[in-house]
Order: sequence, then structure tokens, then C-alpha cells
Amino acid sequence: MMEVYKKLAVTFLSALAVTLVVGGVVIFAEDDEPDYYAFNDATYLFDAKFTFHASMNSFFNDKISEVASIISEDEKFFENENFITPEDDDCEGNVSSYCVAMQATDLYFSYRNKLSDIKEFLPELPDNATKETALNSIGNRDEKVDVEVDEALKVVEATIIAYDEFKTALPMHNKFRQLIRLLNKFKIHLEDVNDQVKEFPLRFVDASSSTCE
Repeated sequence: MMEVYKKLAVTFLSALAVTLVVGGVVIFAEDDEPDYYAFNDATYLFDAKFTFHASMNSFFNDKISEVASIISEDEKFFENENFITPEDDDCEGNVSSYCVAMQATDLYFSYRNKLSDIKEFLPELPDNATKETALNSIGNRDEKVDVEVDEALKVVEATIIAYDEFKTALPMHNKFRQLIRLLNKFKIHLEDVNDQVKEFPLRFVDASSSTCE
């Protein structure tokens, strides 16, 4: 099972790496305000699971986009009230690791409550289902719910850690890109100087010489 978590973490970090390389963030366009709690409308485990993880993905995509915008548009982003942890715990519009972690945790607990509600309902059963079949289906469903509760928490925790690393790494990455651009300019100017130097003779006539060479 740890391999699953590792793959999920690597996938998320790979997405961040792509973001760093291209210097931007890929966001799925949405006409309306995203509903991160849409999983609460699900009836069955599969629907709730799919919707929750899609919502969590959208949530972190949006936060990453906001971080990138603040850093690129504000030279003193490290003093921006929406970038740093608020003193009054007001996380509205705030992208600090603390606020994002709190919001993601709230999403998870809401999802966990939804999974608990799902266990209260009978799973889909065939018309000719016996009592034994129904009990087995309920047991299998409840087992899957319990596994999902644990797996979802580990994925959320791993993603929060990755988000915090991204938030720290992006400013350094931008500075590195700026340094690369400056070094490229220096290289070009150095090549221009070298081309001009080539025009000079290899040997210069001594000022005291009476002849020209």
C-alpha cells in the first residue's frame, strides 16, 4: 500500500516540477466557483471517492495558482498578508501552508463524515439477494470505506507536505531562472567582446621601434 502513496506523492511532485520548468501553472478553467464539497452529494462509495479526490486536486491546483500569482506580481511577496500565516486565523484568500493545511483538513473531515454516512445505507443489491448476500455486501462495502478513510488521510498529508515544499521552492526557482538569463546575457556580451578582440593583431609594435610591422 505504501507504493500507492509513493506513486501519488511522486505524481503530485512531478506536476509541481512541470510547473517550475515552464514557469506557470496549469489550471482547469471553470465558469463557476468550484464546489470542493461536492462529494457530500454522492450516494455510493465510488462516487464519493472519485468526487473527493477530484475536488482535492482542484483545491490544490487553485492554491498553487494563487501562490504563483502572488510571487510573480509582488516583489515583497514574503510580506503579503495573503502569503504569510495570519495572526487572527482568518484564512479567507490566504495561501500560507497553515491555512491551506487547515482547509484541506476540513475537507478531509467532511469527507470522512460522508463516508460514515454511506455506511448507514444499504449498498446496491440484486433483486434476488439473500440475507447472507446482503450481509456480505455490507461487510465488503464497510471494509472498503475503512480503507479509504485511512488512504485519503495519508494522501492529504502527503499533498500538504508537497504544497509546502512547492511554496518554498518556487521563489528560489524564479531567482535561479533570473540568474540563468543574466548568465546568458553575459555569455553573449563576452562573445561580442571576443569577436572584437580577434580584430587586433597578435603582436604589437614596440613604441620605440623605428619601423612598422
